[in-house]
Amino acid sequence: MFTKRIVVLGAVLFALGLAAQAHSAPLDLSGFSVMENVAGSVTQSGGTISFTENSTDAALYFYNDFFVVPNNATALSFDYSFALGEFDAGDYLQSNIDYVETWYTDLPGSGHVEFDMTAFQGQTIVLDWALIWGGDDSAGSIGSISNIDLAVSPVPEPATLLLIGSGLAGLVGLQRKKV
Repeated sequence: MFTKRIVVLGAVLFALGLAAQAHSAPLDLSGFSVMENVAGSVTQSGGTISFTENSTDAALYFYNDFFVVPNNATALSFDYSFALGEFDAGDYLQSNIDYVETWYTDLPGSGHVEFDMTAFQGQTIVLDWALIWGGDDSAGSIGSISNIDLAVSPVPEPATLLLIGSGLAGLVGLQRKKV
């Protein structure tokens, strides 16, 4: 009886050790494109997207029309910073999923944003960030999006647990035969 308890306790502790938490990884931006008329208004370097308003473009976009959301995606998060030009009260920084505005700010400052991506798991979506002109005659707003991470939940490994479980059951059965 004592051996059985030890085996069960060991199995439970081992199974808990296999349980993993969701983790996030930097989003691969290689499939994204830039929509601008003035070169250099939208740049991406080292995972940071930078927007610099100009007097030609009404909107500056960094987008991917065919972004595939992994089946185990749970959240998309990013940091932002936004500064309005002197006469740019109507400009704003935004994020869209499938052409629907999911977040925006028209207030100067910085912060962190996170979206639930479970509704989009396994789908191909349009994902973009943009700096939008507010209709003024000035061009001085700047914004950046950085630390873009896609959190995923780990895939369970049923084959490994089945193998370990059958081995432990065999040990318990072997112990019963000896008694």
